[in-house]
Amino acid sequence: MPLSSYRFDTQGLFIVTLANGQVWEQRDGPLVHWQRPASQYVVTISKGAVGSFNLTIAHESVQYKVRRVTARRG
Repeated sequence: MPLSSYRFDTQGLFIVTLANGQVWEQRDGPLVHWQRPASQYVVTISKGAVGSFNLTIAHESVQYKVRRVTARRG
């Protein structure tokens, strides 16, 4: 799934929005240094151990621990 956008929090961890509108944030792990337009990054999110999720970027071997961000109402 291609990214539609990405940004970094104050700690340098990423928050990504997928083309389908889902938002995921990095929980820990190595910092990324993306510079290309978001649409050029294709990611896969898969279930990890004990209810966790992993994000991988096409053609890279690193897995990033992520969690889904739910929309806040109100």
